[in-house]
Amino acid sequence: MVRSKAQVEAAANFKLNPKQLPALQVMTDKVARHILLLGGARSGKTFIIVRAMILRALVYPGSRHLSLRLHRTTAEKYLWKQTLMDVIELCFPTVAFVLNNSRLVLTCPNGSTYWFGGLDEGEKGEGLLGSDWNTIHYDEISEMPIPMVLQSRTRLSLKKYSTDRTRLCVNRSFATINPTFKTSPVYKMYIQKFDTERCLPMPESTAKLYASFKINPKDNLDNLADDYLAELATHSDASQRRFLFGEWSDESKDALFRLSNLNKARVPTFQEAKLLQYDKVVIGVDPAVSTGGDADLTGIVVVGWQRPKRGDTRSSGDYYIIADRSINGTPDEWAQAVYDAYIEFRADMIVGERNNGGDLVEKNIRSVTRTAPFHGVWASRGKHIRAEPVVALSEKGDLHIVVSLPELETEMTTWNPDPELKDKQESPDRMDAMVWAVIECMGGGYKEAKILGCC
Repeated sequence: MVRSKAQVEAAANFKLNPKQLPALQVMTDKVARHILLLGGARSGKTFIIVRAMILRALVYPGSRHLSLRLHRTTAEKYLWKQTLMDVIELCFPTVAFVLNNSRLVLTCPNGSTYWFGGLDEGEKGEGLLGSDWNTIHYDEISEMPIPMVLQSRTRLSLKKYSTDRTRLCVNRSFATINPTFKTSPVYKMYIQKFDTERCLPMPESTAKLYASFKINPKDNLDNLADDYLAELATHSDASQRRFLFGEWSDESKDALFRLSNLNKARVPTFQEAKLLQYDKVVIGVDPAVSTGGDADLTGIVVVGWQRPKRGDTRSSGDYYIIADRSINGTPDEWAQAVYDAYIEFRADMIVGERNNGGDLVEKNIRSVTRTAPFHGVWASRGKHIRAEPVVALSEKGDLHIVVSLPELETEMTTWNPDPELKDKQESPDRMDAMVWAVIECMGGGYKEAKILGCC
């Protein structure tokens, strides 16, 4: 990778922001082994960790390091193609790295390797997590089920020394998060020092292995657009607490769903998710009729249903929220996304709201498929009234999120049905689509479904 003279000079003048320097001190603490960098958006948390990972790779020949996100696609898009390239350009412009863009591996001149991947990679992911590492970085750890994080940390077992063999590499894990709720297992583990597996406070010998440090956007002003903080200040109070001030929040008493209920019933790993079999699969659609930059999101959520066990008269079964394929796009684009989900998950039905688009919703879907069963529904009651049966399922433990669907979960646990807040919060399009799909699984039959050209 050839760098210009100007790039090399710019790198020589590069300085960390005021909070990244003390963050490095925490990350290199003699006792702590699992370090969480928390704070608002665009504060430089991931940048300083990726920089530290490369430094560790350069200091300890033959060492191995891994940065993970929940999905490989986002690891490639945000970590590999953006953050890594920025770090190399600004901090290591003269180092002769070798980049393997297909495997997402950076190889250092001393033989050390720095890998990037996702927890969703199936056998490939298991291969990564079956290897030994010196460092593992969990980017956006709030999206990751804690059992998978703890399982992967058992692979921090590689023993490597510096070139002169005077320094042993201290194996560590790093994580980043925009703080969510205090009921989050991440908060309990890193902040409260609570063992989420045993449901007990950590013994002192374990608690001292965990450390955290906060960095916020105001600490990174030299690297942000002039109006970035002003833009964040226009968001809702809940969004500002998370993305501007980097603060943990109590769960809203007015929100429809509780994160604690979602976590209790969650399918925690991709391995367990693969074993699930469904008696019915429905694609729920909450369509955006308008187009352009200001268009609403089209909610597209996949829900699977399992019949109740024989003799169980108290349950209507188990409902699994399998995937969130919501998009901002033209009617043709979201119709294609709906059909792609229908095919991928071998769905039995597509259910969509007619209120805004009427028959246009079905016509959009028919533009890409003439055979998929479609059930149009009318929203005759408010969102919170319509969602009450689904909320009841969650409270009973019958509504299960498969691994993690962060954007949908945020809507479920933050949207407030208070009419006075209608214009102060975004429409919960993902949640609407999920509710339609679950209700269809609860009792919506196929009688009103239309199969164009077949009936």
